[in-house]
Amino acid sequence: MLLSALADISITGAASATWTATDFDASGTANTNVYAQDTDITITGTHGDTTVSTSIDLNASGTTEANVGDITMATTLMGMDVTVTDDGGVIDFKVVTDIAGVTLTYDDSNAQKNGSVSAAMTIAGLDLTVKQAPTATA
Repeated sequence: MLLSALADISITGAASATWTATDFDASGTANTNVYAQDTDITITGTHGDTTVSTSIDLNASGTTEANVGDITMATTLMGMDVTVTDDGGVIDFKVVTDIAGVTLTYDDSNAQKNGSVSAAMTIAGLDLTVKQAPTATA
């Protein structure tokens, strides 16, 4: 069995760097040089209706740190918009679909552990939303 997958990948980002040199006139005080940088990179892969993206934050200010931000996967499955987001271990799962002018939404996360369901529609120019809010779990 042969299985392959292709995706369009884009990488975007921004960076800034500062270098501050302080020259002290006093012979007893050493001159200082301070360097700092901040680099933000976003990587996005797309194939068909599916998009996966993540952000990486690289900082160097005395120590070197690399932080991965949100990792998001969004796709369309049988007419439903499905989004899964991992934000530092908190995983959110959301499904949205429209049926006969009513927008149905299911939302849950591993932190909440108890999903919510809502229905929204517009009647005579009035936005109406009904939500079954999550309740506490043991």
